Amino acid sequence: MEPLLEQIQNQKQVAEFSHNFCESRLTNYTPPEIYNAYTSLIITAFPLILGFPRNTHFYNLACMLAFNGFASFYYHYYLDWNGKQADEMSMILATYFGIEGLLQMYYIGDTSQINKFNGWNTIFMILFLIFNTNSQYDYLFPILFTMYVSIALSLIYNISELYDYQYKRYLFISFIGTKCWFISEVYCNEYTQYGHVVWHALFPLGFYQLILYYDEKMMRLKKLK
Repeated sequence: MEPLLEQIQNQKQVAEFSHNFCESRLTNYTPPEIYNAYTSLIITAFPLILGFPRNTHFYNLACMLAFNGFASFYYHYYLDWNGKQADEMSMILATYFGIEGLLQMYYIGDTSQINKFNGWNTIFMILFLIFNTNSQYDYLFPILFTMYVSIALSLIYNISELYDYQYKRYLFISFIGTKCWFISEVYCNEYTQYGHVVWHALFPLGFYQLILYYDEKMMRLKKLK
């Protein structure tokens, strides 16, 4: 009897999580979020239209983006736990693969350094996924994801300084998307709800254009080595 009660309690725990998007708040948390759902498919379109990188790690990132568009669509349309996990896990893995590629680029030819830092990258990714599957820690996702992206941003800056590459114009596009998302969540109303729509378009676009730019530079660096 006790295992059955425990199972019911766990199911109840999984069911209770916060999605709290502006569009949901305006519709009394009743799915679907039409605007957020359909604009999610833009994320899938970027790799298909702009092309896939040649570097393996960046290619994997692109695959995660292509998947994430569909996952995000499902999440915003049904607002359920499976959709949340599909959406957020693919975001985590996209960041993981991105950091892998950036480490390879920054420490090009230095296998020891690449392995060392990517080991920590892998540990962080696994811990992040574990925390994310527990609804008690649902509130931690934006915090942990910001930390994870900050690591990628640090590598982007260091690579740009090392090789004198451009990066600001790409990150500016992503920053505008992030700003619009922030406004929509903090100052939610019938007008600002579209900030999440802008986030779907601009945040991945800026980063993906940067990844394609770095991918091209990576190919040249390997030829020089």
